[in-house]
Order: sequence, then structure tokens, then C-alpha cells
Amino acid sequence: MTRSSTLFFQLCYDMQYIIIILLFFSSFNFSQVIQKGSFPNKEKQVSSPSLIERDYANHTITLDQRVTYLVFYLNDYSKLPKKYKSNAPEKCGTWIAGIIFNNFEKLKPATKKALISYGFK
Repeated sequence: MTRSSTLFFQLCYDMQYIIIILLFFSSFNFSQVIQKGSFPNKEKQVSSPSLIERDYANHTITLDQRVTYLVFYLNDYSKLPKKYKSNAPEKCGTWIAGIIFNNFEKLKPATKKALISYGFK
């Protein structure tokens, strides 16, 4: 056997282990480890927008309150009711802007006026 063919077979043998390792890690879901509390004293927290959405889905708040609280979350956090203040971050806020803009015409005139003062129209 030539030196190049020996190197080739050694490389193929080593690649088997690399492939096995890659398959293991590609099928392993690290987010489940985090969600199951592998970090001691770390509670799974809910973001402010998620708290607002939960109350809206349960009909605890109106559409006007929902949109107003989401605007407060984005623009004036100090005005957000304490019930909706959370240290958990929201991964992305694009969906929040969509809710505000898609529901703007359904809002009461007083709510629209308040949102316009924050730059929404």
C-alpha cells in the first residue's frame, strides 16, 4: 500500500468518529437542558410582552390596554403597570410593532391620540 492510500484510510477512520460526534450534537437539544432548570436558582421568566399577551388572550385587558401597554414597553417602560414589568428580555420586538400597526384603526380615538404622541400612526 502506498503512503497516500494509507493516509486516506486513516483519514476515513478518523472521520467516522467526527461524524458520530456531529450526529450526537445535532440531535441533542440544548434548549431542553436550559428549560428543565439545569441552572440552579434560575426560574424561567416570562417577558413583559408575553405577560401582556397572556392577559389579553384571557380577556383580562382590552385591545386598547394591550396596545397601550406594548407601546409603554417599547417607549416608556416607567408607565408600564407593575404587573407587566419583567426582567426577562423579549428576543425580538418586530411582532409588537405589527400588533400596534395592524390594530391601530380598531382603537378608541383617545388611545390613537396617545399612540400618535409616541410616534405611531
